Amino acid sequence: MLIVDRLAEYLSTENFESLPSRVVNVAKLHILDSIGNGLYNGSRGMHRDFMTAVKSIRNSGNCTVIGEKEKLSTTAAAFINSVQCGLYGGGHRRGYGHPSYSIIPAALATSESENVTGKDLITSVVCGFETFVRIGEAVHPGCYRRGFQTSAVVGPFSAAAAAGKCLSLNEKEIADSLKLAGVTGAGLVEALPTPGYSYMIARGCESGVLSTYLAREGLFGPDAIFEGELGEFSTGFAQAVAGEEYTLEEITWGLGNTYEILNGYIKFHGGCKIGHASMDLVTRMCQENDIGTEKGENIEEIQLKVSPRQANMNEALGLDTDPTTWKQAVFSIPFEVSVAIIEGVPVGPEKFTEEKIRNEKIRELMKKIEIEGEEGRKSRTAKGLIKTKDGKVYEEELDYPKGEPEWPLTEKEVKDKFKRLASYRITAEKADEIVEKVDKLEKINVENLMKHL
Repeated sequence: MLIVDRLAEYLSTENFESLPSRVVNVAKLHILDSIGNGLYNGSRGMHRDFMTAVKSIRNSGNCTVIGEKEKLSTTAAAFINSVQCGLYGGGHRRGYGHPSYSIIPAALATSESENVTGKDLITSVVCGFETFVRIGEAVHPGCYRRGFQTSAVVGPFSAAAAAGKCLSLNEKEIADSLKLAGVTGAGLVEALPTPGYSYMIARGCESGVLSTYLAREGLFGPDAIFEGELGEFSTGFAQAVAGEEYTLEEITWGLGNTYEILNGYIKFHGGCKIGHASMDLVTRMCQENDIGTEKGENIEEIQLKVSPRQANMNEALGLDTDPTTWKQAVFSIPFEVSVAIIEGVPVGPEKFTEEKIRNEKIRELMKKIEIEGEEGRKSRTAKGLIKTKDGKVYEEELDYPKGEPEWPLTEKEVKDKFKRLASYRITAEKADEIVEKVDKLEKINVENLMKHL
């Protein structure tokens, strides 16, 4: 049996009644978190130019754009909501990317268009996570080494998986939608500091949704989409994006017996995850040793060891200690750590502004922070050394940041994060209504949630 057929077999049979209660609850938290990120990012107008362009070439429809009164077509709403829900959403370290950026916008648009139940929406999100994480892990490490960005190249598969469940596609139709989705995935790491990052992920989300509607009409892509079977002039998806560094077995290993959504994370902080362990580590060291009580003025030096990849991204994308735009600050570990020391945690997305970048105290503290890539160090870990002006030296290490499955956000923390981010665009009363609807999502139709967005 081809991999795509095995995956489709699982996706077609998964149903809400078989989901453990913990899986259901975690899925609802991811949905709420994505909506909160969408509301906040929309308040900063990050989607505005995208929406103007989309509206200029497409007619309106019946699907909700988060925070907007005007509705768009199913694919257009998925596209714009992906733009809005990106940047500060959750992710998965085994999947090497951000599943929710493509899955949840696709699921929200198709579930509203098809007027399905909240149970169907939850199930579609769980299926999307299974698809994204397994394919993402299968194409690593080759994918990133060849310059491809996982969230963009794998996103079409996961969006198709989620949308296909909302459309109640049968096994063959799901397989065909995955085959179609697989020929559309594209996106480069080079685009990370540009609007092209949001665009390529949103396009993947959109194409995944479109693939399901095409499959429902009988269209399909190559049968061996993952393996490839056309000989020396052709490769499957895995080899095309990962070269020789891929493991196809990861896609089906334990399929149906585990739920990868339980191993994902919801961000406690804003900014790129490369700096989150450093923020949590340094703030913990400061609290435990009474360092930084004068907003970092008693700190002489901070040395942080992270993985080589984190260090490279910090320097190439965040410009290390000298970011000049909010988008660069998102990737600057010294900026993230300095804000955490001076203003406390969480360092939410609202802290990544040009005003903060120009803040004299933050810039002065950034100059005291040295980032080093340490060979063999796992991604998302950090080792820190702090020297104070009175000659004391403190050293500690952190294996994972807050938000990871080993140190997850509580339900209250996720809801508090949602309300904080939502407050930039809607009233507290409306935010409470959305929380209430997501809480009882399995008991309502999706329409009853979407009308509050």
